[in-house]
Amino acid sequence: MLLPQNFDEISLQSLSSELPADQVLSLICVVNPASAINQGGATRIRIKNLLTELEVPTALSDFVMTDLTEAGHTTRTRAYFLWDEHGHLQRRVVDVQLELPESASYGAPDLEPLNAVLASSPRNLIVLVDHDWGRLFNVRLGEIREIHDALSPNGGRREAARNFDNNQYVEHQDQVFWNKTIEHLTKLRQSGALEQLLIAGPPELRESLKAELTSDLTGLLVGEFKVPGDASAAQVLEAAQSALETAVSNANEAALESVRARGVSGAELTLTAVQEGSVYELLVSGDGSGTPVWRDAQGYVFGVYPDQGISTLTGGGVEGKQLRDVIGGLRENFGLKVRYLRGEIAQQLEAEMGGLAGLQRHPDQA
Repeated sequence: MLLPQNFDEISLQSLSSELPADQVLSLICVVNPASAINQGGATRIRIKNLLTELEVPTALSDFVMTDLTEAGHTTRTRAYFLWDEHGHLQRRVVDVQLELPESASYGAPDLEPLNAVLASSPRNLIVLVDHDWGRLFNVRLGEIREIHDALSPNGGRREAARNFDNNQYVEHQDQVFWNKTIEHLTKLRQSGALEQLLIAGPPELRESLKAELTSDLTGLLVGEFKVPGDASAAQVLEAAQSALETAVSNANEAALESVRARGVSGAELTLTAVQEGSVYELLVSGDGSGTPVWRDAQGYVFGVYPDQGISTLTGGGVEGKQLRDVIGGLRENFGLKVRYLRGEIAQQLEAEMGGLAGLQRHPDQA
């Protein structure tokens, strides 16, 4: 079974419900042959070594090795969830058009890498306008999808008001178009389908649209760029890349600055605050696999090893884990948003705050 390319939180929940509790191969691998880590046929060697180390059943390993070539033709990263059911290979496969950190495990299914990429991927909406066109595009997880006829019933073409000599009529038709655009964007924002807004087209029309935005929509505006109104979806996505990357960088920088000003940092203080319910967003360096934590029998997570390895809550022992192993439970139990940082900003989080920090619901308690 291949999940839809535009998988989301709902389809991931469905996947979770279909997987058995144990003896599942969970494998995230970069299969794009153009990737730097796959040069010289390195994909097969790297993945074969991963599977050998895990000592997974031969049928599961063989399926992955056979599938790798085809996967490289269709996606950048493929996530495999494979298991044996009464002698029959069962499989669930998810494709992501981004390069994700690779991971592999055999045992309880590991969906955290997919949860992580969803948590780090806002729902972007691009509004493309020029004198002839008005079009909308959803962008998420490296893929773009046009919302056909959202602003115009004519395949994206605006009503040809400029064929008329009457300037007043032209201005009226422009205002009708702007009003319809704002109304549609507002509905998308209210439904949760719009988290970040980008505007594309000629500079003068971008300025006209920005002047019409409500304060709520202005707060979602993260970038703008120039592209022809009749560009293909692929051309729009390519033109948007710089603005999208800048938006991610700016959002991460703003989150880190907020933590510096009024957040909580370090594994011990942050995890305590999380489990007291005072944190709404976690900032994590990488995927959390480099941060050791300890969990007691009731699920409480300690950021430092408790005295003599005894939980202060249960009086029993604790089990060593990595932060990556417990983030899913913390997110579900405490309604957390998790922001995974990579690159230079992750290094800053490591250096300043030990790789873990939180934004508090009540900053005055920080």
